[in-house]
Amino acid sequence: MAAVRKLVAVQVLMLTACLLTACDDTQPEQHPHPPQTTSPASASVPGPREWSADEAQSLLRLSALLLGSETPVISSTSGDLRPLWTASGRITNLSTSTVTSVRLKLIASERANGHDLDTAIVPIQQVIPPAATVSFRREVQLMLPSRGWAWMCLPDGATVKP
Repeated sequence: MAAVRKLVAVQVLMLTACLLTACDDTQPEQHPHPPQTTSPASASVPGPREWSADEAQSLLRLSALLLGSETPVISSTSGDLRPLWTASGRITNLSTSTVTSVRLKLIASERANGHDLDTAIVPIQQVIPPAATVSFRREVQLMLPSRGWAWMCLPDGATVKP
């Protein structure tokens, strides 16, 4: 109640001052600070965050990785004429954040000299809670010789919830 009385008293004083100085109330009121475009509550809620390859490699662990070709099929629907291979394994989230998607980079190279033969980015759209492990199985297209090659798979990035 006291706050209402103070507010009314301030308004009466402002009106009196305006009448005494003959102010024009059609002019816009000047504010010392520009108005906020977002409310403080919505500005404090962070959205999804992208992890770099280095962050993903330190906070995600890959295990039980396999690369195999069930049948040498060529996918004509995508226009990519490289044979289909199946990549599978497990991803463990070592962080305290929930991972919503992971990008894996699969690199095949020659055993003799280490030159890269082919590379594929494997998107994994799967929620991985903190300290949890999930399995994945995806088809990738790689052009590889019949022998003399090796491969590795690394996290190339991830999207996480705060």
